[in-house]
Amino acid sequence: MNLKDFLFLFDIDGTILETQGGGKKSLSSIEEILNVQVDYSESFAGGIDYIFFKNYYNRFNIKDDFNKLWLLFKNRYEDNLRNINKEKWRIFPNVYESVEFLSIHSNIALATGNTKEAAYIKLNTFNLDKFFLTGGFGENVDTRKSIVNNAIVNAESLFNKKFLKEKIFLFGDTEKDVISAIENKITPILIDNKEINYDKVKQYNLKYYGKFTDINLFLNNILNI
Repeated sequence: MNLKDFLFLFDIDGTILETQGGGKKSLSSIEEILNVQVDYSESFAGGIDYIFFKNYYNRFNIKDDFNKLWLLFKNRYEDNLRNINKEKWRIFPNVYESVEFLSIHSNIALATGNTKEAAYIKLNTFNLDKFFLTGGFGENVDTRKSIVNNAIVNAESLFNKKFLKEKIFLFGDTEKDVISAIENKITPILIDNKEINYDKVKQYNLKYYGKFTDINLFLNNILNI
């Protein structure tokens, strides 16, 4: 199976693992740094850490220096995430095997709304961090489109090759992931571990949909393009 010219990008939360609300709890650091109340009824799916913080900073018209507060928040958030009880965290079936296989036979990178350190804290919990050497992260960016673009640019720099758009695929679990792939003219693979997004297949005319237990089907179809 020749995948050396392919680049596979991976979202983290909901796609390859879930923290059972651990990430959301860690983001409560916003309350500590900005002295505001976070609305936990908001959906955090597909979000960007930097934008969560920026939105609350703007919503409450905070006057203190943004960059200073962002760094304070980032450090506190990552410390909280590092120290939180991870017993209920879980990796989805066949993810480890899929990531390991693709890291050997193709090129892989992250495309996540997490800060870089937060991403690697989550990956390290399941010994996945060793496979991901680069990516695009949720720091100092305003859109997931930018995160995906950064992931591609950084991967091309690391692997010292230019990837054709038709050979770049994004594994993600939300509509935001799908849209960010389309905006970058690459192919989304909608991972639906909880089987709640099938309606998006028709809406976006998706070719690839399922779980990592279907990875061989994905790859065989990709190679037959």
